[in-house]
Amino acid sequence: MKINKGLASTVSAVALLSAGMGGANATEASPYIIGGNEATSPWIVQLSFNSYDQSGTFGCTGEQLNDQWILTARHCVDGSHNMRVYQSNDQVNPGEPIAADRLYSAPEGDIALVHLSEKAPLSSYGKIDFNYEPAVGQQGDIYGYGQGANSSYTDTLRSARVSVIGDSYDAYNGAAVHLRGVNGASNHGDSGGPFIRNGKIVAVCSTGDRANPGADINAQSNYALLSQSASWIESTTGIDFGSSAPTAPVVDTPEEPEPTTPATPEPTTPATPEPTTPANPAKPVAPVAPVAPVAPTTPEPTTPVTPVIDDYVPGDDYIPADDYTPGVDSYDPWSWSDSWSDSWSTSTSSTTGARWNISATKTADGGTHWVSNYHWTR
Repeated sequence: MKINKGLASTVSAVALLSAGMGGANATEASPYIIGGNEATSPWIVQLSFNSYDQSGTFGCTGEQLNDQWILTARHCVDGSHNMRVYQSNDQVNPGEPIAADRLYSAPEGDIALVHLSEKAPLSSYGKIDFNYEPAVGQQGDIYGYGQGANSSYTDTLRSARVSVIGDSYDAYNGAAVHLRGVNGASNHGDSGGPFIRNGKIVAVCSTGDRANPGADINAQSNYALLSQSASWIESTTGIDFGSSAPTAPVVDTPEEPEPTTPATPEPTTPATPEPTTPANPAKPVAPVAPVAPVAPTTPEPTTPVTPVIDDYVPGDDYIPADDYTPGVDSYDPWSWSDSWSDSWSTSTSSTTGARWNISATKTADGGTHWVSNYHWTR
């Protein structure tokens, strides 16, 4: 969620980087965040920005993919401006910012890209695995600059171990992986931070199951899967992450054929045609006698039908009176439809970051079962 940290303050939240990745080093644990450990990374950057519909400065997480592209969450860039990027793990003294000149929202999921106004090379960059498929029981690491336990502020990058507990959806109804903290959990300000598996980013932080996880290191959250917008990420950034998208086949260029001299044709003597006997002509067929025309019949006169008037009174009668005929009259109080729809609606509170989704699914008895889910953006 966009967290207001004061009108004049400069605030940022960074992506969470996995232990074991290039440049990531875990240090001693601190009691001032929701569990986890302090960490460092050359490509986990802090994002600071303003919102068009709210006053103040807000922060999110980002991962630098090359010298000009940053990966983050879509709800961090929607309605935002004055985006600044800090290539530092230090939130107290983050150094000089780099301005962003373009913000891009993915067509699927809570995923976004930030383009820097100038090249800002690093020693290494984040890698993405678009082929990742969640499975219950898998473990990985999350990283971020979000708030600590009981909404306390943190001063550096943090990491935590998490476990996959199933599939879920993100803030934009996109595909997500549902995570539970093992030794720490995400909090406000960790939006856009990565979920890392085998040294690669597979998802970014979107929502939490509770608005305020307090000091619960086992709190649950939802991370938007990057696989749902793989081709968009590669085509927008121009970076090849080795996705499973098919590539154009390589066509071998045929060698230039050697010139050849055509052979001189030999003259040939045409064969003498054999005489043929013409076939006898077919016998003529006698014409068919014409059929006498049928005299037209005079239509029988019909008597117009007098329409039946219903004596149903809305608000008074429940069932139409004696002249109601099921299947004939348009009003049928006992009819029902076996049709249903699978629809979604999303609403957002700009002040709390709450998002709720409603889904409809068909039940075994032919009815409709509505499910309402309520999550909080990070």
